[in-house]
Amino acid sequence: MSPAGTWVPERQLERRDVYEQWMPVWRAGVVYDLFGDGRTAIKGNYSRYGFQVGIDHVTQIHPFTLTLANIPWSDLNGDDFPQTGELGTFEGFAGAATTRYADADGPDWGYSDEITAGIEHQLLGDIRVGAMYHHRTNRKNIGFRNAAVPPDAYVPTEIADPLGGGTLTFYNLDPEFLGLQDNVRENIPLLDTDYDGIEVTAAKRFADRWQLLFGYTFGTNEGGIDLGDFNDPNNLINQQGKVANDSTHSFKVAGTWVIPRAEISLSSSLVRNTGYPRQPTYQINREIYPDLTRSTQNLRLLPRGELRVPDVTMIDLRISRPFRFGTTTLEPQLDIFNATNADTIVGVVDQIGSRYGFPTEILAPRLVRVGLVIRF
Repeated sequence: MSPAGTWVPERQLERRDVYEQWMPVWRAGVVYDLFGDGRTAIKGNYSRYGFQVGIDHVTQIHPFTLTLANIPWSDLNGDDFPQTGELGTFEGFAGAATTRYADADGPDWGYSDEITAGIEHQLLGDIRVGAMYHHRTNRKNIGFRNAAVPPDAYVPTEIADPLGGGTLTFYNLDPEFLGLQDNVRENIPLLDTDYDGIEVTAAKRFADRWQLLFGYTFGTNEGGIDLGDFNDPNNLINQQGKVANDSTHSFKVAGTWVIPRAEISLSSSLVRNTGYPRQPTYQINREIYPDLTRSTQNLRLLPRGELRVPDVTMIDLRISRPFRFGTTTLEPQLDIFNATNADTIVGVVDQIGSRYGFPTEILAPRLVRVGLVIRF
């Protein structure tokens, strides 16, 4: 309703199908018995997967969707009421009302290609070893550009580098463009990602009261990170790097042994992974640079993955013993997760400041679980 208490006029939108397109996907695989004896197999696969298209592709551009703006406020007189002199710079509304697609039918449908190739060999009757190469790509990811503010609206500016000494460059927005918003969502090639990895496995099937599984993966997941407006050159600084939970080395071994006569089953697993990527950030404000156009400006100081949290090692244990009563079996179980009670840091504060490097998350502590399985 308007301030006078009357209803505002109705609004109408013409119906339009945002996503009216198609894309072929496929699964193709082959297995070849190298020597014809069923012991050595060469495997290969090539598949394409389409990204899921959900309602967000509509809500991200629908003009009736909530649109908002955040304005910094310093309550200088302590009256809990914002006055004009206490408000920071209004930088324009962000949301669906200021967002559109570059094409009427929406951006091209994103997809992922996956290629695997490798070999498996049966060493003995119950032991298998293998090696596989994995290649996975993600293409036609969607980002946005603010068409109302072109890249040349930003002025390169130098400030002191808080991390490595010397100076670093950021881009200060021309005040004439402050608050202008015309966000265009489209396929951004800079968001392409590629994963390449080699996986070595070995497995002994359960026989003679024991089994063992071994796996080691060496791989890297690299590409572009969505940091916001791709017309803003600040968002292109260290935009390429390690993506998602990239872990260069991943090792796992798990086994089970049934103690003779006692029929007690002992199981254990050990996992060791390279720590996840970090990316230090620096928030510039007017105390750091008095002529800053925006209220704040964030910078990524290093490529993501140049720094990492510590490597993680986890050991889990299980003890169980079945008791049979006719056709019914009772099996008490004791599980111990994180048996060594490791407190490895898995998340830290990456923003430069007084708390830079402080832990934000550690491994969950040792957990003991008692259970009972009934089979009848």
